[in-house]
Amino acid sequence: MREQEIIARASQQGYLVVYPSTTSVVKNGFQHWCKVSDRPSICVEVMGLQLARVLIDTKPLGDRSKQIMETFQIYDRLLACAEPYISRSRAQMHQALLHQVYRRLVVLEEVLAEDAEQVAQDFVALCQISLRRKATACREEREARSIS
Repeated sequence: MREQEIIARASQQGYLVVYPSTTSVVKNGFQHWCKVSDRPSICVEVMGLQLARVLIDTKPLGDRSKQIMETFQIYDRLLACAEPYISRSRAQMHQALLHQVYRRLVVLEEVLAEDAEQVAQDFVALCQISLRRKATACREEREARSIS
């Protein structure tokens, strides 16, 4: 598959699956799409046949990243969403763990490869709901100010 096709597919899905052979052109192209589309960057990094890592980076949201992470308790919601996948991985003796690396980056380590894309889809849905709530809250705030 050509690089532009991979980026287009990832953009439609809302996440990018990264293999060792994935080029920086693809990674950078997806990051750019996230930034211009006002979406967090969600990537599934394949780590062999059994395991994967899922990264949720809100940096493309710019200055709103911190506010969105805190206001909508994104980490807590991601943890609740990831819990069944963490349990499945741990049942197979892997050390699955969700952790916040820094303010804008949350990583789910050692998730089963067979679950990784479903995790990414769940995270995409969760982030879309949170972004819609943020947009609604901003719109309501603007309307309240215009009435005053």
